[in-house]
Amino acid sequence: MILAPVAALLCVAGLAYLLARQNAAPLAVAGLARRTTQRDHGLFTSTIAFLAGFSSLVAILALIAPGPIVTTIATVTVAALAGGIAMIAAKRLQPRAGFERIVEVLLIVASTVAVLTTAGIFASVALESWLFFHEVGVVQFLFSLKWAPTGTPASFGILPLVVGTLLITFIAVMVATPLGLMAAIYLAEYAGPRRRAILKPALEMLAGIPTVVLGFFAALSAAPAIRALGN
Repeated sequence: MILAPVAALLCVAGLAYLLARQNAAPLAVAGLARRTTQRDHGLFTSTIAFLAGFSSLVAILALIAPGPIVTTIATVTVAALAGGIAMIAAKRLQPRAGFERIVEVLLIVASTVAVLTTAGIFASVALESWLFFHEVGVVQFLFSLKWAPTGTPASFGILPLVVGTLLITFIAVMVATPLGLMAAIYLAEYAGPRRRAILKPALEMLAGIPTVVLGFFAALSAAPAIRALGN
């Protein structure tokens, strides 16, 4: 007995879906309401139409055959209808807006955490640097020729470290510049397509390896061999 009214309500909901989808087409073409697709607009409108009709049907059944089950169904249906009407009244015809707002909040939180982390690192380094230079003079730190932080007395001259870094950088540039240029010229001008397809990804993978990893590998493998040759 109740199947016929429910089928009629489904037909009404389908008609509401088609009409809402058709009405949303000009908005989509005009570039308005870009957060809502035509399908979402149709589903939202058809759901409200079905709830309105179903609530009326349940209210009629509650009057004809009152009972706890029918009363519960009527209460839930009316509550759902009220929520749908409230959404329409607030013009919340964008089903994705809530999800996008949640994602936006999460992105803001992630960005804030990143900024605060960077600020915390900067503040920590600045505080430790201030405490360090409070005990060790800037001139002694920059121009002293001895680096012995565990010595007695301790010495914190950074000049040997700077000179050693510049020397290693100069040697690395002298070795890497001709090799890199020759490899690039060969790949660009002389290598065939098949060989280029093999060598180019290999070089890109090598370029992606952090220099710290390469230095650690050299310290464990190449440095002992060079030291043995020197002895």
